[in-house]
Amino acid sequence: MPGYSAHLAATKKESRENISFLIGVEMPDILKAFVRKYTLEGARQKYNEIKTKDMPDFSYFEKRVQEKDDKLEKGMHYGSSDVPNIHSFWDSLTIEEKNNPFYRGYLWHLLTDFYAYQTLKIFSGVDINLLHADWDRINVYIKKAYPDLEMTKEIKELNLLSYIDDNVFNYVDPVKMMQIIEYLNKFDMLNGDPSAIISEITNKIKENELNIE
Repeated sequence: MPGYSAHLAATKKESRENISFLIGVEMPDILKAFVRKYTLEGARQKYNEIKTKDMPDFSYFEKRVQEKDDKLEKGMHYGSSDVPNIHSFWDSLTIEEKNNPFYRGYLWHLLTDFYAYQTLKIFSGVDINLLHADWDRINVYIKKAYPDLEMTKEIKELNLLSYIDDNVFNYVDPVKMMQIIEYLNKFDMLNGDPSAIISEITNKIKENELNIE
C-alpha cells in the first residue's frame, strides 16, 4: 500500500467529507490493522463501531480479511497490493452497490494502489520493511504539501503514521510519488463514472510504460 496519508491525499477533499466513501478508501488496509491489534472478534467490534448505513455487515469481509493479499483475487485487495484485481471487485457488485459511496471508496483504494505501484514500477519481491520505510518518508512530503490533511480517527487510534525525515529512499521516487498523488486527486470517484475513471487511469499506466506523457 502507498501508506494511509497517501491514500487520503490522493482523494479529493470534497469526497473525503463523505464518511462512507472515506471509510471505503481506508477499508482494504484498516480492517487488517484492526485484526492485527484487536484479533478478529475485536476487529468485528471496531468495524461495527464505524459502520455506516452504506456499509455491508462484517461478514462480507470476514473471509477476505483472514486471507493473504498475495494470491489472485484473494484478500482485502482482491490480489496483491501492487496488482489488485480491480475488475474482479467492481464486476462483483450490483448496480445499487456501484452507486454506493462506500464501495466507490473501496474501488478508489484499489485503483490508487494499482496506479501507484505500476507507475513507480514497484512489484512483489521487494523488501517489505524497506518499502514501508519509504512510505514513512513519503509521509514527510505529504505533510509538507498538504498541511491541512486530516487523518481519520481510526488511523490516529491505531497510531499508523510514522515519519522518517532523512530523504534516503530505497524504492520510491518521491518526486514521482507526489506527481501521482496530484494526478489522482483530480478524479471524482464519488460522483463520477467509475468505469470511465478506471479506463482513463489504466490507459495512463500504458502510456507511462511507453514513456508517453
